[in-house]
Amino acid sequence: MKREHRALCAYLIVAGLLLVGYANPVLAEKKLIELGVFPYLQTRSLVRIHTPLANTIGKSLLTPATIATAPDFKTFHDRALANEYDVVLVPPNMTQRLVQEARYKPLVVSANRIRGVILTKAQSDVSDLTELRQKTIAVPSRLAAVTLLGRALLRDVKIDDEAIDLRQAGSHMNALALLDVGDVDAALVAEGIFRGLPLDRSSAYRTVGITESVPGIFLLASDRTKLDEVTTLITLLTTYDETVDGERYFATNAFKRFIPISEEMLKSISVFGSIQKGN
Repeated sequence: MKREHRALCAYLIVAGLLLVGYANPVLAEKKLIELGVFPYLQTRSLVRIHTPLANTIGKSLLTPATIATAPDFKTFHDRALANEYDVVLVPPNMTQRLVQEARYKPLVVSANRIRGVILTKAQSDVSDLTELRQKTIAVPSRLAAVTLLGRALLRDVKIDDEAIDLRQAGSHMNALALLDVGDVDAALVAEGIFRGLPLDRSSAYRTVGITESVPGIFLLASDRTKLDEVTTLITLLTTYDETVDGERYFATNAFKRFIPISEEMLKSISVFGSIQKGN
């Protein structure tokens, strides 16, 4: 009960902060709920990992649910801005714009924090960030949170965007694959992805840089969602880790659990606006 009360209070704080409206059709009137998951992994992996979460959301709203994604970050972002998804699972750099422009309603955020790691091969001549000038770095996407954080880290050592070649790989694992075959000098991926690799693979890399950390993965509900449904979802998600299904779900990812979104978290992700502007 205490957690449920905190979840409701957190929602009301965030809703008041963002001046979200609720005069829209009931989400449950749809024949199918789409949980939009940003394409940080291959589609089959996203479906395998997040289908249990979609099923839980569907049961709570008495409507079947399915996983939806896109072939790349930009396409997903555009579809989310067009409100094509009912609920979205998105990184912090997408969250602010979806809330402000597409009027998505904040639900919860994963308890883990996101940061990027810049890796080279263990036998590489590159052993320090400053040696990446004029080098090629594989990234999941130029729009990925870790890419933006990585750019900020490189600027800190006086390597601006023009002094590196960022190669978009399409996913974190694809970025590592490009490094494995020698097509790039380094790879920038999420620390959670790197830490989840088998030891025999992770030991083949050298870490030459670690970015600052930001709040984790956000779950947002579309503007179609009514207040009572939002409250139901917040309560469900903030207690999901206490269920058997939730324990199994969180064992497949680095999220740990879902927690309420605070005003401080929403303010902290504004850092991405400065990074994108080059400040």
